[in-house]
Amino acid sequence: MGCSTSVSTKSTSEWTKMHNGDNTYHTTYITSSKSNVTSNKSNGTSNKSNGTSHIVIPSAQQLQLTAKQKKLIRSTWKRLKSKQVLLGMSIFYKIFQTEPHLAKLFGFVDVMTADRASFSSHPSFVAHATNFITGIDGAVENMDVLDQGYSGVLLNLGKRHARFSSDMTSTVFNVFLHAIFEVLSEELKGHFTPEVADAWRALFYYITDKLKEGYNTSCPQISEKLTNIISDNNE
Repeated sequence: MGCSTSVSTKSTSEWTKMHNGDNTYHTTYITSSKSNVTSNKSNGTSNKSNGTSHIVIPSAQQLQLTAKQKKLIRSTWKRLKSKQVLLGMSIFYKIFQTEPHLAKLFGFVDVMTADRASFSSHPSFVAHATNFITGIDGAVENMDVLDQGYSGVLLNLGKRHARFSSDMTSTVFNVFLHAIFEVLSEELKGHFTPEVADAWRALFYYITDKLKEGYNTSCPQISEKLTNIISDNNE
């Protein structure tokens, strides 16, 4: 795995989604053990190969939040304001439980040996979760000017992660999206309607796209520096 991994792009009408028999909305962020399935419903595509769901992330340039979507995001985020840090920790806990190897990637191997209650007293884990959720809060607060200003913050954040690791692939971003939506669904319960889910999905696809753009921009520069170092050492 490395910096060259790219994300497929589709128009917003082709977002990955599925419906079960009673029309309850479900995102296909979940790794499944079911046999290979390909379904196309509601102009969406769910590709499952070798038991793994694949998300096709639309290009951020094609995403535009409507006034109603912004209102839904703000109103539901307001419900979570009082427990944002706990929300961030729940997301990371779910990520590390789903993909334990990511704990090593983020430098939290020791966290995985502790029970969940101990996480809240782990300084670096709490700090990382707090920074993560603060980034989401910033995106919510700046929805009206995402392209004008806040996108730069997201790009820089993506660049910073490129310095820390060359393993932030599309799969890792998908795991994050899966965890985020699971936690939002658990916390918002009946308020996490299909319409609310669509609004949050649009925002998170934008965030993810900008993070990956910043990450992929930095990777070639890092690779070039490493090549130069190796060349200098061989001379």
